[in-house]
Amino acid sequence: MRVLWVEDNDRITAEKQQNWFGEFNQTEHIVRKTDFSQAYQTIREEPRRYDLVILDINLEHSASVNLADFEGKIVIPKENEIFLKEAGFHLYLQLILNCFPQDKIIFLTSNVDSENQIENYLIELRQAYSIEDQENMNRILEQVRESIHAEDRPKFDDMLENPNNFEKLLKNLKSLVFARIETIPGETVENTFREFERRFDT
Repeated sequence: MRVLWVEDNDRITAEKQQNWFGEFNQTEHIVRKTDFSQAYQTIREEPRRYDLVILDINLEHSASVNLADFEGKIVIPKENEIFLKEAGFHLYLQLILNCFPQDKIIFLTSNVDSENQIENYLIELRQAYSIEDQENMNRILEQVRESIHAEDRPKFDDMLENPNNFEKLLKNLKSLVFARIETIPGETVENTFREFERRFDT
C-alpha cells in the first residue's frame, strides 16, 4: 500500500506516526507532503500512484500560498490565512475531480486527535480514582496539564488545589480543557467545514 499523507505539523513524533500507521510506517509506503502547493501538484499530476490519501484540514504551517496561482482552478476565499485553515478540503475536492475513490480519503486532523486524547485521559483518571490509585491519578493529571493551552494551566492548578469532590473536579476539568477548542471561531473542524460548505452553496 502506498499512502500520500498531507500534514504540516512538524511536531508529529516518530512514536505517534508509528501508532497511526503501524506496519505501513515505512519510507516506501508513506509519502508525506508538508506544504499545500506540493500536495496540490502531486494530486493533480499523479493521484493514481496512491492507494490511500490522508489529509490534515488546517495547513496554516504551510509556506504562504499565492492565491492568484489557483484562480480558476479552485473556489477560494479572499484571505490567504482563511484559505490555509481549510486547505485540506480543497485537496479533497481536487482528488474527487481526479476520480480518486472517496472511500480511500481520510481526514486526520490534530484538533480531533488532541480532543480524543484528553477525553481518554479523563476516562483513565476516573478509573484510577475508582481503585484509589493516587500515583496513577497524579501521572494522568500531569498529562492532562501538558495537553492544555499554557494560558489555562493556572486555572487547572487552582482546581487541583480546591478539589471539593471528584465528580465536580472532573466536570470542571472537562469544561476547562475543551472550552478553548469549542469557543474560538474557526478553530474546530466543524466550524471550518460549515464555512467551506456555505461558500459553495452561495
